[in-house]
Amino acid sequence: MSSEDLSYIKTRSNAIIDAWLQDVQLTTSETQNHQSSNHHKRPASPCQSPSGKRITLGTTQGNIMASPKRRKDESSDGEETSKRRKILILLDETPRARPASTYKGSLINYPTIDPPGQAPSHSTDALNQSSESQRSRSSSPIKTLGFLKMTENPVEHSRKISEMSPSGRDLCAALLRCNCAQGVLPAAVKDDIVKAIDGLGLVMDSMFEQALTTCLDLQAELAQVKGILKRAEKCEALQDAEPGWNEQVHCRVLELALEDSPSVGFQNITTAKIHPSSLKPRNVNGRSLQGKMVDYAICLESDSAEPMFERMRSTMQFDPISSQYINHTLFEPVRFRPIAVSIVTKVAGNEGDATTQLSVWVAAHFKRLRVIMQHSGVCPEMTLLPLIDVQGHQWYAMLAVQRESKTILYGRLIIGATDSILGIYSLLAALRVLRKWVDTVYRDWFNSILVPAET
Repeated sequence: MSSEDLSYIKTRSNAIIDAWLQDVQLTTSETQNHQSSNHHKRPASPCQSPSGKRITLGTTQGNIMASPKRRKDESSDGEETSKRRKILILLDETPRARPASTYKGSLINYPTIDPPGQAPSHSTDALNQSSESQRSRSSSPIKTLGFLKMTENPVEHSRKISEMSPSGRDLCAALLRCNCAQGVLPAAVKDDIVKAIDGLGLVMDSMFEQALTTCLDLQAELAQVKGILKRAEKCEALQDAEPGWNEQVHCRVLELALEDSPSVGFQNITTAKIHPSSLKPRNVNGRSLQGKMVDYAICLESDSAEPMFERMRSTMQFDPISSQYINHTLFEPVRFRPIAVSIVTKVAGNEGDATTQLSVWVAAHFKRLRVIMQHSGVCPEMTLLPLIDVQGHQWYAMLAVQRESKTILYGRLIIGATDSILGIYSLLAALRVLRKWVDTVYRDWFNSILVPAET
């Protein structure tokens, strides 16, 4: 057993003992209240006589039997009887060891103490939920990007897109064109869009482009765009929380952008957690950070009859039985659907928190991809991983890259917004750019790192 393990055991034991001692120091009034509310009372040794007076039948463990003389005096000395009853109550409620749940109120005042190299357990999280909620966000290490620079594999942020690879710069350029609304509007329904925007001054010819989709389908798409705008305005007016935005707005945007592609889909992964814990970023002392969850993932779809599906099965055979999932999470809906783009959604004003969540998540994602490469024995250049940060109406894109031992998040490009017709069309165009990249560039790269299918 290491010295770190011994230190943890000693510290945790002292905290539990101190909390228990604080809890069992009951006052007389608290003891009496506990006695009256106790649902598991012992059978009382005293009983009522025909005249209504209390008499003692015999000795029972934990009680004091009154002497014959005191029983005789009881009928005339009510004060002495009252004293004896109080003694019975106090002796019956001598402090005893109780389950941890009874001294939870005392234990939550102690800081969280996790075993070396392990993530917090569910029981620890429950006991410390109250105290954690009172801590300042600025002092919580998992909430700050600066803390991620102190991990074994630091996570940094850069806006120098020129440092990226040519393929990364090309993807950024395509996303920037969408933000400039270049060719994002279908020309076949130009009159309808101009009427919906309610003003020619906001629309230029360069924003329109001929589409292969039929006019009827484009009109249906415009109707859905109007519906998204209406719901987004309502969420803003009601000051709705993240689940409301996700259900009413963000999910509908993703559906509309990806509905025509059977090979690329999306999944709500709000409850997906990083697994195994060894994939989580660790500080310089080797302690893993608390896993941060994201909201949506854009995934590769693969039919069970496709070669890629069989190659994924062969690859996962190298993992422990409990971890045979292609991604860095045990979330069942994405077991055989490789995650390509990760999305965090927030109400407006939580940029730092969202970037931190994405940083921890994508660092674990890169580690999982390296594990897959170890299984297959191939080592191509690591792919980039697009990330999306949604802040209310505004959608931002970043591109995560691993360089040596660092994870770098490049750019913070606005790719659209749900507060206008033009903004939603720009957003749909950007998501379709990412959809095409996922279905071509990322699919080819991911296929190249898988173990060949068994024959």
